[in-house]
Amino acid sequence: HTPALELSTLTSQALWDQSAADPISVGAVCWFTPQGGLLAVDFVVPDGETWTVSQLLMVGNGIGDPPPGPLSIREDGGGVPGATIQSFSVTLTSVTPRSNIAFSEYLFSLATPVTLTAGTYWLVVELQAPIEDQRCWAGHLAVGADGLSSIDGGQSWSPLSAVFSPATDLAFALYGADLTTATTDLRSALAALGLAEGTTTSLDAKLRVALN
Repeated sequence: HTPALELSTLTSQALWDQSAADPISVGAVCWFTPQGGLLAVDFVVPDGETWTVSQLLMVGNGIGDPPPGPLSIREDGGGVPGATIQSFSVTLTSVTPRSNIAFSEYLFSLATPVTLTAGTYWLVVELQAPIEDQRCWAGHLAVGADGLSSIDGGQSWSPLSAVFSPATDLAFALYGADLTTATTDLRSALAALGLAEGTTTSLDAKLRVALN
């Protein structure tokens, strides 16, 4: 029996998208000067997938200059953000006004892409803003768990609706590479190359060793 070969293909795409926003009915989260507060939104990497997140889109007002931060992606700690996987800064890539609302789409590039396997994670953003500069992050209906806020540096968390009602989540999207694994028959893959039988046999043997 010929062993199966795991082939991986990279596809750039929107990895997670809950960026549709209607602040008239859902509200928005706004803040002024730095207070050490945190906002957190959850997202899920499906089973069998590995993501490399390289860009973040946030829908809001005044959140591009300077960019938000610090930011981090954290493990799920029983329904709240857990241990930090990676902290990172972002740079503003583009701003696109929304035609139907008074907010814009702010696309940021991560200084260091983050690679994640299947599971639930939290994107955590520290609330920072220059004095007298209001920033707003558009609300969204809850996707998965409700969005969370913290005023003590993440020691405790409260649902967004308890502080920023009617918002229950926040509008954002993640972009990057989805490393999707596809299984194909080793001999069929080699045969499709149209190589001579001797070459195919040699490659077959070398790949068997590499897979073991």
